[in-house]
Amino acid sequence: MARVDSIGQPRWTRDCGLRAGHYPEDIQYDLAGNIILEIADYDYLRTPFSQIRLLRLDALTGDSLQSVRLPAPAGNGSVQFDPYCEMLRLRDGGLLLPGAVDTVFRPPFVDMLPFLRKVNAQLQPVWSYVYRGRLTQYAPFVGTCELADGSVLALAAGGSGNTYYLHHISATGQLVRIYSFTSALVTGFRLSTLVPVPGTRTVFVGGASVLPPSTGAYAARLDLDPTLPLVLSAPTPHQPTPPAVLLDLYPNPAIQDVTVRYTVPPGSAGAVLCLYDATGRLVRQKALTGRSGEARVTLAGLQPGLYLAALVADGRVLASSRLAVAEH
Repeated sequence: MARVDSIGQPRWTRDCGLRAGHYPEDIQYDLAGNIILEIADYDYLRTPFSQIRLLRLDALTGDSLQSVRLPAPAGNGSVQFDPYCEMLRLRDGGLLLPGAVDTVFRPPFVDMLPFLRKVNAQLQPVWSYVYRGRLTQYAPFVGTCELADGSVLALAAGGSGNTYYLHHISATGQLVRIYSFTSALVTGFRLSTLVPVPGTRTVFVGGASVLPPSTGAYAARLDLDPTLPLVLSAPTPHQPTPPAVLLDLYPNPAIQDVTVRYTVPPGSAGAVLCLYDATGRLVRQKALTGRSGEARVTLAGLQPGLYLAALVADGRVLASSRLAVAEH
């Protein structure tokens, strides 16, 4: 996994231990601003069924903070978990993981059932919900939103038929009610998103109509039951403030040499100023001393044009800036 800055320069790169059979499914921030990576683990050497692994990473450094393996939910037979839409960040710091489970095969009915799992702020399972009613079409959860009382709405929709469903799940993981919606405009849906309107009882659904003759984009506004709690927006995560870093170049444009003014965070070691040409080739490198100061870098022999100056310490790019080299 890698994080880059606004101009595409790497801030950090980390090996998250992913191997064959590991599939990153989604990425979210927790309320503290750390990164949560959701990984489907298909370990066919041990079991033909998948598990979910959650990794918590420091957003500033990429360092691993926590790893949790979530086994597939218990069922009456073989169980497979496969996520189909993004995680939902909840007000209490937890996450909602939607998907589908493969339980006992029951012809002629489909065997993939809508599934939700809630984990708390420590990434520990709180509850799981599997809809075990009979389905005549495959209808995984493809979108979720939180309501003011801590309950959630989950959109289930498949690729055939003209009906889709909103499952209202209580804050403790119990089914409250299923709302069904049938469209006379299309004959088959592949919905992919649920967009809530915060502070209201309105949501939008969107996706595609996949069966002729009515193929194309599909969108609908749903005005919900007036007895439902109001819809909430996902809480905004805290954005951690990186340590103060300064990189200033003058003059810019420069001709024969450039002065570098720099400041690096406490504890940083081995700060270096690297200069790259337009092809990404390293053309100059100068070691810097101390946490802050100024250094002069000669530009002799460089062709006129744009260069990228990067302040590097501890193997990470702390800051970068464009430098224009003018003709002599």
